[in-house]
Amino acid sequence: VIKREDLEFFFSEHLEKSGFAGKEIDDFLEWWIPKLQFSDYFLIYPQYENDIEKLIDISFSVKPDNFRRLYYLMKETDDPGSVDIQPPEIPAFKREGFFGVEWGVVFYHNMNSIK
Repeated sequence: VIKREDLEFFFSEHLEKSGFAGKEIDDFLEWWIPKLQFSDYFLIYPQYENDIEKLIDISFSVKPDNFRRLYYLMKETDDPGSVDIQPPEIPAFKREGFFGVEWGVVFYHNMNSIK
């Protein structure tokens, strides 16, 4: 459960620990932080390759040696004390050779809130 004013810190730290760097993190923050002003608190469930690949297929013209996928499943909440969530385990990722990264956000709520 992350407070709206702590989102930038949370995402910066979590993306870096997950293997993202520099402009990848900056682009995520630039795109998503302004869109996340509609709630005071968010439930955030990071989803990595093993979970994402079951739902969203991806194909490459040249397959990378390493590929990091990270989507944040998010839902706003008015009662942050009602949820007990354990921190996620972050799978290892190597930024070696030819690699690719993909990040995103999936909302579970009324999409009319997003501008």
